[in-house]
Amino acid sequence: MFPSRLLLPCSLLLLLPAAHAGAPAAEPPRFTPELEEFVRHFKPGGQDFAGQARALPPEESVRRMQVPEGYAAELVASEPAVRQPIDLRFDARGRLWVVQYLQYPFPAGLTVTAYDQYIRAEFDRVPPPPPRHPRGADQISILEDRDGDGRFEIVKTFVDGLNLATSVLPDVDGVWVLMSPYLLFYPDRNGDDVPDGDPEVHLAGFGLEDTHSLASSLHWGPDGWIYGATGSTTNLEIQGVRLLGQGIWRYHPGTRAFEVFAEGGGNTFSLEFDQYGRAFSGTNNGATRGLHYAQGATYVKGWTKHGPAMNPFIFGFFEHMAHEGYGQRFPQTFILYEAGLLPELNGQIVVGMSLTNRVQASQLLPQTSTFRTVDRAALITTDDRTFRPVDIEQGPDGAIYLADWSDPRLSHLNPKDTWDKATGRIVRLVPKGAALPRPEDLTKLDDAALLARLSHPNREHREQARRLLARRPGEQGPHLRALVEVNAPAALEAFWVLNLRHELQEAELRAALAHPNPHVRRWAVRLLGDRGVQQAATAAALAGRAAVEPDVEVRSQFASSARRLRAGQGVPVVRALLRHEADAGDRHLPLLLWWALESHAEEGREELLALVADPASWRAPTFRRELAERLGRRFTADQGPRRHYTLRQGVYSEWIIDRAPEHLRRNLEFCARLLEAAPGPEEALLLAQGMARGLAGPRVTTPPPALLQAIVAAWNRAPDHVALTALAARLGVAEAENRAVSRLRDARLTESDQQILLDLVSALAPPDALPLLADQLRTERNEARRARRLTALAGFDQPAAAAAVLEAYANLGPRLQTTALRNLAEKPAWARLMLERMAAGTFSPGVLGSGTLATLRAHPDPVLQRLLERQVGAATGAAGAETALLIDAGRTAYNLTCAPCHQESGSGLVGLAPTLLASPWLQRSDEVLVNIILHGKENPGRGLVMPPWRQLDDAQVAAILTYARREFGNDARAVSPGRVKEIRAAGGTRDRPWSDRELEALAGVR
Repeated sequence: MFPSRLLLPCSLLLLLPAAHAGAPAAEPPRFTPELEEFVRHFKPGGQDFAGQARALPPEESVRRMQVPEGYAAELVASEPAVRQPIDLRFDARGRLWVVQYLQYPFPAGLTVTAYDQYIRAEFDRVPPPPPRHPRGADQISILEDRDGDGRFEIVKTFVDGLNLATSVLPDVDGVWVLMSPYLLFYPDRNGDDVPDGDPEVHLAGFGLEDTHSLASSLHWGPDGWIYGATGSTTNLEIQGVRLLGQGIWRYHPGTRAFEVFAEGGGNTFSLEFDQYGRAFSGTNNGATRGLHYAQGATYVKGWTKHGPAMNPFIFGFFEHMAHEGYGQRFPQTFILYEAGLLPELNGQIVVGMSLTNRVQASQLLPQTSTFRTVDRAALITTDDRTFRPVDIEQGPDGAIYLADWSDPRLSHLNPKDTWDKATGRIVRLVPKGAALPRPEDLTKLDDAALLARLSHPNREHREQARRLLARRPGEQGPHLRALVEVNAPAALEAFWVLNLRHELQEAELRAALAHPNPHVRRWAVRLLGDRGVQQAATAAALAGRAAVEPDVEVRSQFASSARRLRAGQGVPVVRALLRHEADAGDRHLPLLLWWALESHAEEGREELLALVADPASWRAPTFRRELAERLGRRFTADQGPRRHYTLRQGVYSEWIIDRAPEHLRRNLEFCARLLEAAPGPEEALLLAQGMARGLAGPRVTTPPPALLQAIVAAWNRAPDHVALTALAARLGVAEAENRAVSRLRDARLTESDQQILLDLVSALAPPDALPLLADQLRTERNEARRARRLTALAGFDQPAAAAAVLEAYANLGPRLQTTALRNLAEKPAWARLMLERMAAGTFSPGVLGSGTLATLRAHPDPVLQRLLERQVGAATGAAGAETALLIDAGRTAYNLTCAPCHQESGSGLVGLAPTLLASPWLQRSDEVLVNIILHGKENPGRGLVMPPWRQLDDAQVAAILTYARREFGNDARAVSPGRVKEIRAAGGTRDRPWSDRELEALAGVR
């Protein structure tokens, strides 16, 4: 095993000495010697049938595809012309551009120096951009069907020797290529499909940590920005913007500005704009079809695995679109079909699902300002396990094109290169027997014909015409404005073209706020926000229109754009939007409004005070329910300018904000002003509740007198109000602190009020609270309440607190014993007392898990370390070297195979995977546990089934179970590979998961 290390962002690694910049004379080793040994013994997890299955011949694979009546799947390209296709894109000449990802999974010229438990890599250097880059095997090909027979008979290479290129985007005078860490532009001004020279580097800083989730999916936005996605386990740091994990970003080629458009989501490998310019993507999650992105929003992600949000003060996030239908993972590639050739699919989402070898259609339905999905037809199903639709595009002919990776392996959870690089197909879905239109070169159309294409039923034609018209030198404005003015079907397209041609002035955008087409209005708001309003008349028009805007999607864009305006312009827009009472129940708008206010927390304090002082704000349900508490919380949570997080063993912490007294004092002074501005005591109380929630940590030594006076006065009016009591105590009011300790004895307190007080006493550690908490830990029978007391005791450094935990340990449930051991190990004084009692034989926690041992070893106390070594030596001797090796191998195998659902901590995921902490199944016989691994297990109440892991060999199964028993079940019994082999042989041909009842019967027999 090798230690997990912090993965440096590419922009920082670019600061390495220039001596590393040139391509090496000889190919360096793929791994360091130590890592080579690790990889040699590695056993893969996930869906990996390499060596067990082979790709079918292309025609046979397509023949096996089951499609609905009236549809046909057709093979249009395959190996050897196309291998490992990862990205498809049509150009204005009707040709198909294909990125062949042949270098995957290892970048040429680099050496992997470390892996974490998710197989995120650290490399010895960052490769320089072309032409000095280490040449790789990736290439970008152009496929052309000149005779219109449905097969791409012309294949040419635009550029080869690329090194992990993931996406291509044709432009009028060249081609954009995404090759992490770079966004490159290859000029081709004469259009001869030969680059005019070396590429221009436009961006540098996309991460390389995980080559299965690199930045990808280049797409022209309607606004002229280049949009792209980044995956879940790679980071980026570009132009001072740092994003941990997944999100949607954009880059403007003209201004060279870069920004994150939306943060979070799934492991994103697709990006789509519909006919109205809404942004969507697929995901690697289950029970959804993907995400609908609001500008500037934050979406769900695996925070501990992928890192905290960019902003510590988001106080909420959006989920995936709600979904009904086929729930298996994962719809990673995504289009919104808008072409007409398959009319029953118009407006529907079509996703490629490579994990389940499926292509699925889903209806998109409005749900407040966002959408939900309901499955319709399964467009392709097959028994070909090597059908891997990794990209999907709508063609200019109206067909649906699929890039089939065509590989028995899909899982990235294996550092060995066992991918089938000889295969790859492009398949299209068409109406059965239909004659498709011949390819057409739109670059040869005159201006009038291109204008007519703006209303073409196929969105591909509209997008290409839009880009071409943006570059045409002729006078197009009058024709385009006429389309907008009469609200023609092409009004929105014409509006976009005017913007691309830089012919929309601020006054014209202002006028468009009253356009009859809601999507024109929405884009007028979007463009004004992106540009930054300059004129007072426009700011007034924005606020005026926001107050009366009838369309909820337009109001959503108003909220997104309000954060991009100056405070004096943005806060009035928020105030206007608060008049729409129905938006309090919207799935997006309340948080979008909060994020707009939060963006002005520093330079817009006077505007925020005016908002709080206005009684109309408090009559708005959204402000009273969603914004007021967050506003109070924002200024107490921000305790200092130094904000950071930790990354330990591949797990990210939440944001840590170091307290800086002067910084905090300034914010607390503003809190006093907020309370003073509130129209009445009830409103002030809502703000104070938020302040109480935000103010974590120890006492404030010198609180501002105005704030202290306001809080004491409020508390005196409501001495039983728990949040006010906690806030007053943290501000140093001794009576409030005493009251808090006293209230902890009140059995009538709600759970939330109990938690407020427990957090308080844990932070302040008042001496009177320690015996109370110790007594409650000992006598409380409710496990949840007991757990909260145990956590609160961790705030006390005194050995007496550790003694209370040690004395209660034997009577705690297994899950709480796990928590208690973690707490005991973290504090040096506690850890020393625990080890002394273990040495004396008065405390026996059973098996110390690897996490506990790592925590204990981190303490510098030499006495503590001597005590620990005696305990570890005795345990190792009892366990034996063979078991120690099993545990070590099991940790790696568990983190790769089981942790994505059960989590590294064993805590599980709500609604997906149960916790393993003290799971009764871990106490069962070897036969029960091995059968669960080999055949899967039903998951009562969750609707999902643990899949079988038959592909794991006997040693892997034994290692995982031995590790899980010790780590989560406090059980030292090892499972041997030989025993697994016996149980596997006895299991016969069982092909269904076990139910709880069957497993209980199996356990009863033994």
